[in-house]
This record gives sequence, structure tokens and C-alpha cells, in this order.
Amino acid sequence: MNVILPLSIIPPVPYFTAALSGHPVQIDLGEHYQHQTIRNRYHILGPNGVVALTVNVKSQHGIKTPSAQVEIDYQKAWQRSHIRTLQAAYGSAPFYAHYMGHIIEILSGNEKSLGELFMNTWPKWLKLLRITPHADFSDFYLEDPVSIDFRDRIKAPHWFDGRIEAKEYMQVFMDRSPFVPHLSILDLLFNEGPAAAKYMQP
Repeated sequence: MNVILPLSIIPPVPYFTAALSGHPVQIDLGEHYQHQTIRNRYHILGPNGVVALTVNVKSQHGIKTPSAQVEIDYQKAWQRSHIRTLQAAYGSAPFYAHYMGHIIEILSGNEKSLGELFMNTWPKWLKLLRITPHADFSDFYLEDPVSIDFRDRIKAPHWFDGRIEAKEYMQVFMDRSPFVPHLSILDLLFNEGPAAAKYMQP
């Protein structure tokens, strides 16, 4: 089995689960950008359910552009909005104090493009998670047949491939809602801390 992943700014949990699967993993930086997907969107759990947070990007004017070349739009204060939303959602999470400073640093950069932001933050996620997956990066669209292709238009947690196992863990609002799988890696980090890596092992 082999796995192809798209660029993802704040990847979902199954993204890392796939990267740790032990199978060949390639991250496609050259595929055409798809709006409103995990390339520039991530999902967290708030008191009223799943919340989608989006990294604003500049319009492509209908031109097919490689995801890595899409420019980030800082005209709207999305960084401040994301940080405030995370503070409200995870302020009571067990490992909030341990990780929030790192997350604020990640969200406070001024990278020009999604590709630059991804390449700057990818090693930071691996360090926070204490994992060392092997992944190859491609600047060109990958057409090789694959077993699991995350380049589908994933717009919500329930759109993920059902073959990616979702083991339960404690979430902040489990007193009012059932477990929600396939959220962003932030949900797992804030709730499980150093145990996150063990959770994602096959």
C-alpha cells in the first residue's frame, strides 16, 4: 500500500496516522489547489460542535495553481481570530498550557505562500508530536496509482477514507457530545499531549 497526501497547513489526525503507517508516503505539493479543503482549512471541536477554521488565501481568478504556490491573504485578521477561537475551545484541555505557545508561534508567521508555510511548520509538528515519519515531497502532480489518496476534496471530518482507523480519546466537550473523529492534530495534542504519538501508531 502507498499513500499520497496533499499539502495541509494544520493537518488532521489521520494525515499523521497515514504518515506513520509504515507504507511509502508522498506529499504532493504540485497538485492543483482545491478550495475549502484540508489544504488551508482545519477542524476543531467547540462547545457547539465542529468548527472549521480557514487560512485566507488570495484569489486564483480561475487559474489552476499548484497548492504550494497559492499566496496567503493577511488582509483579514484570520490569525488573531484563529488564536482566540482555539483559546476559547481548548482553554480547559489538559495540555493546553503546554502547547498553546507553540501553536501561537505557528499561527503568527508571515509566510508568503501555503507551500512556504507548510514546509516551515511540517518539522514543527513532527517535533511537537515526537514522531519521525519518512515522507517524500513532490513539486509535480503525482499520477501513480495509490491505495489511499488524501487529495480528494475533504471538506469535513466525516469525509475521510473509512479505512483510516479512528480510535477514541478524551475530548473537551465529551460531556455534551459524542466523540468526533478526524479533527485537526490540535485536538489530539491539547487532549492527549505526549500520548498523541502512541495514539497514532498502527
